[in-house]
Amino acid sequence: MRIAHFSPLDGTRGGISTVVSNYRGSELAREFEMTFVQTHADGSRAKKLAVAGRALLQAVGLAVRRPPDMIHVHVGDFPSLYRKAAVIVPLLMRRTKSILHFHGANFLAEYAELPPGRRRFVQWFLRQFDVVLCLSESWRRDLSTEFGLSEAVVLPNAVSIPGLRAQGRISPDMPLELLFMGLIGERKGVFDLLDAMETACRRGVEIRLAIGGNGDVERLKARLAASPALAARVRYLGWIEGEERERAFLSAHAYVLPSRAEGMPMSVLEAMSYGLPIVSCPVGGIPELVDDRSAILVQPGDKERLADAICQLATDETSRQARAQAAADRVRTHFDLHGHNARLASVYRALHSR
Repeated sequence: MRIAHFSPLDGTRGGISTVVSNYRGSELAREFEMTFVQTHADGSRAKKLAVAGRALLQAVGLAVRRPPDMIHVHVGDFPSLYRKAAVIVPLLMRRTKSILHFHGANFLAEYAELPPGRRRFVQWFLRQFDVVLCLSESWRRDLSTEFGLSEAVVLPNAVSIPGLRAQGRISPDMPLELLFMGLIGERKGVFDLLDAMETACRRGVEIRLAIGGNGDVERLKARLAASPALAARVRYLGWIEGEERERAFLSAHAYVLPSRAEGMPMSVLEAMSYGLPIVSCPVGGIPELVDDRSAILVQPGDKERLADAICQLATDETSRQARAQAAADRVRTHFDLHGHNARLASVYRALHSR
């Protein structure tokens, strides 16, 4: 069975490229004949246009010379959908069997702000797909209701499980090491986290925070420069990958992602796979990703409660250890990459047999 993926690939920052990278090195790539077409890249406008043009040429070549049995199209929020639509039209015109895989966090909110003509285009585009994959049941329900999808399937994100290590105990004179990874800005809640850090510090709790990611870095640096308490306790790691990313997880005692909107964040899954307790918000697919044994959930923007959660992990070692173990157990049981790949392979086979 020949399957063509359309997505960002390695070297492009974000969760979609991480998901697709996992597919490329998995049993899926051995069972199916997979082609990966890069549709987006970080960098200059000229580079992005060149990547998009090359993707369109590849799609035309596939449609004309050797059409795949199906296409698997990965989209985030806008303008990701527009980029994919521009590229895959030749294959949709051939009525190639098709899967649309939603990874976005703000898609429905952004859709509601579109003018009527664009909304009609989005409705038409989504209905061209045989199967729509959603990261969570809440997303499946909302997308199906909004767009009348013929078949929407829940396929949560998943991760490879590293060799889990026991969480080191924190001695009374040792600070709690927190980790945040993601796009620096309002949506991921990093500035709410900094405010909560200041509150926790005023309460006399010893904590440190490492931040990895890209985005509004200048605002982050300005915020740290304006607060001696934060400047002494917060490190900005930049965008980190590979061994450096692994070291960040191994050095942390807890993972914090106080997002205001999410799909199903890969970084939370990664943190759980390293046995880190989670502090986050009940948005998107996060309530389906964690439970009250592995995580403390606070409402988006509730900085006081966020500070409470951080202080609880810093001062209640027994609770922190229990949440760490529960996080590791949960990701191993429900979000292992092998199980995810087996479910996706079943979707491929079912669609191919129609």
